[in-house]
Amino acid sequence: MTDNGEAKTKLVMRNGKLVTVNIITRDEADKLNDFAQGLDDEITHVVDYGGVEEDTKKKKPKRKK
Repeated sequence: MTDNGEAKTKLVMRNGKLVTVNIITRDEADKLNDFAQGLDDEITHVVDYGGVEEDTKKKKPKRKK
C-alpha cells in the first residue's frame, strides 16, 4: 500500500497484470454507490474499513477447570 500525499493506492492483480487502485473510506464508498455486482466486475477501488479493535470493556467468561 502506498500513501501518495492524500491518495492511498494499492497494487492488485487484474487479468494477470498488476494495476493500481485507490483506497477509499467506507463513507466515500457509500457516496460512490458503485459496488460490485459479481465476481467478474472490475476492481476500481478498495475500501478501507479500518483496523480490528478488541472490545476491552467486555468481560471474557471464566473457563471451568
